[in-house]
Amino acid sequence: MQLTRAIVIPAFLLACLMIYFFGGGETAQSLRVGGRASAGPASRVSRSVDSVVLPGWAADQPEPGFAEVAEDEDALAENPLPQAVGEILLVLDDLAGQGLSHDELLNSESYQLLMAKLQSDPAARQAVLARIMKTSGTPLGKTLVLAVATSGAGVGMGTLKSSAEWLLKHGNSEQRADALQLLGSTPSYTPQTRAALLEALKRDGGDPEVAVAAMDNLVRQGGASEVERQAIIKEVTPFVGHDDSRVRLNGFQVIAKWGAQDPDAMQTLAQGANDPDPQVRTWVLSAFGNGEFSYDSVRQPLLDTLHNPDEEPAIKAVAQRALARFALDEQAQAAIQQYMASESYQPPQTNLGFN
Repeated sequence: MQLTRAIVIPAFLLACLMIYFFGGGETAQSLRVGGRASAGPASRVSRSVDSVVLPGWAADQPEPGFAEVAEDEDALAENPLPQAVGEILLVLDDLAGQGLSHDELLNSESYQLLMAKLQSDPAARQAVLARIMKTSGTPLGKTLVLAVATSGAGVGMGTLKSSAEWLLKHGNSEQRADALQLLGSTPSYTPQTRAALLEALKRDGGDPEVAVAAMDNLVRQGGASEVERQAIIKEVTPFVGHDDSRVRLNGFQVIAKWGAQDPDAMQTLAQGANDPDPQVRTWVLSAFGNGEFSYDSVRQPLLDTLHNPDEEPAIKAVAQRALARFALDEQAQAAIQQYMASESYQPPQTNLGFN
C-alpha cells in the first residue's frame, strides 16, 4: 500500500503541473472584453501595430514614430501593457478589421472601456498614441483620436504635440484632420504649432471640418509675434466669406482674437454684424462688448443693428447690451432710447452673451 502511494501521488502531481504549464496557459491569459474573447495576451498588441502601414506615407519617408514615440513602443515591448489595455486595443482592432464604421466603433463597449482607462492610466495614453500613429486616417485611428481628445488624456502627454505636428506636416488630408483634433486636446502655444495650423488651412481649407478645426486651434493660441499675427489674419480672412456658417463663425472668432487693434481686421469683423446666419451675427455683436475693442471700431455696426427694422429683437438686444458697456456719445444714447421705446425692444436675457 505504501509503495502504491509512493508511485501514484508523485505521478498525479506531475500530471497537474503538466496541465497547468502546457494546457491552460492560453485559456488563463484570454480575457473577454466588450463581449468578445480576446486573441491572446496583452503584449500581442504589437502584432497589429507593427503590421500596419500608415496610409499616405511614401516608402522613403521616416516612420512617424520618431524618437519619443519609438521609445514608448520599445518600453511597452519590454514592459507589456496592463492586460486590459492591450486587450481593448486588440478588440477594437479586430472590430475595425471586420469593417465597422467610426460610429459603430464609438458605440462598442470596448470604446467605453478605453475611455475609462485613458482617464486614469498614463501607460494607456502612450499606448493609444502609438497606435494612432499607425492607424491615423482610418476609422480606427479617428476613433482613437476622439478617445484621447474627449477623455482629457491629451493634457500632460509630452509626445502628443510633436506627434500631431508630424501628422500635420506629412499626412494626407484625413490624417491632418486627426492631427488637428489631437492638437485641440492639449495646450500647444508655439510658433511651430501656429505655422502647422496655417499650413493645414492652406492645404485643406476647402474641407469645412478641417477649416473649423484649424481655426478653433488658432483661437486658443497665444503669444504670437506681430509677423505671425499678420500671417494669421491674412490666411483666415477669406474664410469669413465661406458658404458654411460654421467656417464663417470660426473665421470671425480668429479675427476677433488677433485683430482687435488692426483697423483692417476690424472692418472684416464688422461684416459679421450683417452675416446671413443669426448665430454668427449674435456672436459678433456680443464680442463687440467684451472689452477688447475700442468704441470707435464697434460703434457703427452696433447702431446699425439697432436701427435695422428687419433684425430679430433678440439680436437687437445683444447689440444694446454691447453698447451699454461703453461711454456713449449723445447720438448713441439717443439711438438706445429710441430702441427701448420701440415695439421691438426686448429686455436683455441671461442667454444673450457676455457669459
